[in-house]
Amino acid sequence: MLSHNSCCHSRIVHPTIRALFIFRHASTACGLYPFPSHRNPTPHEIFHLPRGASQAQIKARYYELVRLYHPDSPHDRSLPHAERTSRFQSFQRAYETLKRPGRAGPATFDDLIHAEIARRRRTYRRYPDGMETRRRHLDEDTHAQSDAMAHDVGAIFRGICITSLCIGMLMAPLMTPGRSQHRSAAANLAQARQGAQEFGMERRRQIKQVVQEYQAERGEPLTKRTITRRRD
Repeated sequence: MLSHNSCCHSRIVHPTIRALFIFRHASTACGLYPFPSHRNPTPHEIFHLPRGASQAQIKARYYELVRLYHPDSPHDRSLPHAERTSRFQSFQRAYETLKRPGRAGPATFDDLIHAEIARRRRTYRRYPDGMETRRRHLDEDTHAQSDAMAHDVGAIFRGICITSLCIGMLMAPLMTPGRSQHRSAAANLAQARQGAQEFGMERRRQIKQVVQEYQAERGEPLTKRTITRRRD
């Protein structure tokens, strides 16, 4: 009887102990990898990994964080379900960024603000003497960029001029025969028109001469009657 009760008790206690052990293990692990409390954490901060972490380390840490921070996980039930889901999505986005560092997603407005703040901090650290030194360096950089841009524009313009000149020199021999042929054809056409005009005048003169000879043979003078008959 005692043995039977012990077995029943062990069957009841063991699942409870197992769940308690899992919960404590999850709590301990989550304590090692807490979700960052500051805004817009980087993927490396979310994963608690250095920037030089390998893909194997990133993948292993992702599986561990998913197991701990899944919305259905027993860990940290005090948070609302929406907050747990949001954190889980943050882990997924961070993993997508870390496994493809060259294909990071588009930056948000907050990311741009943080990037601008970081850039200004680097600028102030670079010029510790004050804004005057920074302004002087910026003016020098601006003038240098303007000179470089003007030089580049001049080089591009010279390149375009040289290219156009070379193209014209190369196309000139090809266009000369065409122009010669056009001039020759125009001259031939003018000569043909002149020849046709001269031939027509000669033909009319011959016809007039034949008519005059015919009238002379018949003894008829060249009168208006002849002209009227020809018109009829």
